Amino acid sequence: MIHLSKKVRTIESITALQHDHTLMLDSLMDSLQGMLYCNLYDHHWTMVFASKGCERLTGYMAEDIMFNQTISYEEIIHEDDRKLVRKAIADSVSSGLSFELEYRIRHADGSVVWVIERGNPIYDAKDEVIALEGYIQNINKRKHFEHSLREAENRYRSIFENSIEGIFQTSASGDYLIVNSALAEMYGYNSPDDLMHDLNNIQQQLYVSPMRRDEFIQAMAIHGRVSNFESQVYKKDGSTIWISENARMVCDNHGKILYYEGTVQDITDLRTAQESLRLSEEIAQQSLEALKHQKFALDKHAIVSVTNVDGRITYANEKFCEVTGYSLEELIGKDNAIVNSGYHPEGFFKGMYSVVASGNSWHAEVCNRAKDGHLYWVDATIAPYLGDDGKPESYITISTDISQRKAAEETSHHLAFYDQLTHLPNRRLLLDRITQALAASVRSGRHGALLFLDLDHFKVLNDTLGHDVGDLLLLQVAKRLESCVREGDTVAHIGGDEFVVLLESLSTSPVEAATQTEVVGEKILSLLNKPFQLDIHEYQSSPSIGVVIFSDQQHTQDNLLKQADIAMYQAKSAGRNTLRFFDPMMQEAINARVKNERELRKALELQQFELHYQIQVDNIGRPLGAEALIRWRHPERGMIPPVQFIPLAEETGLILPMGQWVLNAACAQLKLWQKDSLTSDLVLAVNVSAKQFHQPNFVDEVKEAVARYGINPRRLKLELTESLLVDNVKNIIATMTSLGALGIKFSLDDFGTGYSSLQYLKKLPLSQLKIDQSFVRDIVTDSSDRAIVLTIITMAHSLELDVIAEGVETEGQRQVLLNEGCKHFQGYLFGKPVSIMDFDLLLKKSTTSSALS
Repeated sequence: MIHLSKKVRTIESITALQHDHTLMLDSLMDSLQGMLYCNLYDHHWTMVFASKGCERLTGYMAEDIMFNQTISYEEIIHEDDRKLVRKAIADSVSSGLSFELEYRIRHADGSVVWVIERGNPIYDAKDEVIALEGYIQNINKRKHFEHSLREAENRYRSIFENSIEGIFQTSASGDYLIVNSALAEMYGYNSPDDLMHDLNNIQQQLYVSPMRRDEFIQAMAIHGRVSNFESQVYKKDGSTIWISENARMVCDNHGKILYYEGTVQDITDLRTAQESLRLSEEIAQQSLEALKHQKFALDKHAIVSVTNVDGRITYANEKFCEVTGYSLEELIGKDNAIVNSGYHPEGFFKGMYSVVASGNSWHAEVCNRAKDGHLYWVDATIAPYLGDDGKPESYITISTDISQRKAAEETSHHLAFYDQLTHLPNRRLLLDRITQALAASVRSGRHGALLFLDLDHFKVLNDTLGHDVGDLLLLQVAKRLESCVREGDTVAHIGGDEFVVLLESLSTSPVEAATQTEVVGEKILSLLNKPFQLDIHEYQSSPSIGVVIFSDQQHTQDNLLKQADIAMYQAKSAGRNTLRFFDPMMQEAINARVKNERELRKALELQQFELHYQIQVDNIGRPLGAEALIRWRHPERGMIPPVQFIPLAEETGLILPMGQWVLNAACAQLKLWQKDSLTSDLVLAVNVSAKQFHQPNFVDEVKEAVARYGINPRRLKLELTESLLVDNVKNIIATMTSLGALGIKFSLDDFGTGYSSLQYLKKLPLSQLKIDQSFVRDIVTDSSDRAIVLTIITMAHSLELDVIAEGVETEGQRQVLLNEGCKHFQGYLFGKPVSIMDFDLLLKKSTTSSALS
């Protein structure tokens, strides 16, 4: 009766747990924004299940579409996309693989909604498809964002392709890399491709004077750019024109020239006009009327105005009125400041007036403002008209509109120096500002600081909610960071989820500078810990921040970034969501890691590893086998446990040759055990890392080891961790099936601590689940651990799997596990991991004890 009562209580506990899990699953499904579904594989895709997300997604209640009560899901799919959807599902059924596709549906309110559907077929006992199941999610926001990106790209491309000025990139050796249509037309070619095909030696084929190309390159070498570089060039038909080039030299981080890029204006008409004006001034210097002989030509090609010595407009041509938007009546008598944009510093125009008032011409690029408020750029030349006394009586301004060229230059500059998502400075611009900050620190004696930020768990956000939601977080983080710093400081986005903050002009005292930096860092931590609203999702984020203080030019840009990066990883190691200053001790730790890696490689070469064995027993203490555990016997440091070198082996890839050595050593030991009746039935468990298991030749390596040592494969057990099941489950099943066909067993290690999908668990050819020691440790006193263990044991038995508990250290733990149905054990209660010699002694002792009992 007591036993029956206990069994009833156990069943009731399991039922309650299952009921709780069902409620939790229902609640989870109801909270999803999308729709979970299951539909028959028939002509109308008849829905037999739809989650409550159906109404948010389609506007219809789940009951409306289930069994086609009001409308079938096929009718909800956009009529233009039904064929696409049907083909994708047919291909999935044919291949047996899951499917994923994007298409449109018609919402109940008549609107069109973009969705993404992920699903897979369900098979009956005859392996025939009977239904489909999956998840459908609204992706309208992402589609709108992608559309915006395409529009932005088209706008930038339109500036390049539709500019009336020529735009180019050339190699340092004189080959065109890219040109626009305006340049091709300017030089008399039908297309950019024709120009680049025919002009393969700019120096010899383009310039009337080949030396002009040498002068261009020399100017680039000295100044890194050329402005208004005027040259006479040949067109395709042999005629010549005058051009004005504005270009710059683009180099890599090592100063090597990548290419030259810039714009070209056809200034033939302007040169003609300017020459005509010069001749006119020489012929009739005493009379402004002489200029009227050139008025017609100038009006056709240039913006022309005349002002008196007080700066008031006395004449403006039609082009001036057209560009500014003012009528002639609105201009005459007005100060020429009527078109002043306020863009240029105060000293700009004072310098201009100083030049022309002394009787000399002045030339510059000027930003003006039109009547409607928009800004436009002109290439302006101002020449004084001198009276009999040699003093200016009036000023003539001749300009050309260069707004499109300036826009192209601005676009090119932004693409080169700013992140396209956040519009913050990129790594290239950041490095330049660090260089300037180092130099400024030397001059002023003040410290600066570099804060390296990495967003914690950003990859999880991208993997779960998508990159479009991740981009929204990056945009909001950028804005919050900018609000934390002063106007002269720099916030840069250098890639992924990494940001850098550059603080300048801090205290001359390193301690005070560090305190000032910490205040900013704490402000950033506080602000970035506040919730983010990412579309429909509220998201909690946090940063890990590494800080380095600098005060001289002994540092380099790369060293500062490296040290800040090291400090950032120290912050992550300290639990994330914190700030750490760079400590030279960190660098010593890195150097030590490099040394450890070198010694680890040497250990593999010199066979410094050995296996220790921890016994596994049944419910009456009989030995069943052992788990093989690697140890490193260092010639100077003694025995090193795996926790001190396995992580490093994983990071460096040395886990692969190490794993191969363990497999061969285990097979060699099994060969010896087979020769002794006392040990011939023992099973030896070998841990296999995820990286080793996913190797394409893993199956062949195991088969080769089994064959080489001639062991019974049924005595070899491979222990896999739950983390291995995250990716490529189908490949995992295929690998396990191939090895299982030989008789090799599989145990799932640390069960309950990682990622386990029950859907795949039942498909895996496992023979055993291993209860993790974290659940065993407090099982005597913790009811939650006991309930979890009971669930694992019950589930394993229902799947006809063996169960073994690790970390059993007390008789109380063993008794609780035994009462719950676990009959295989491993832990210090039965024996620690020991050498093979000590293990043989333990075996004899255990065999004798179990025989007596």
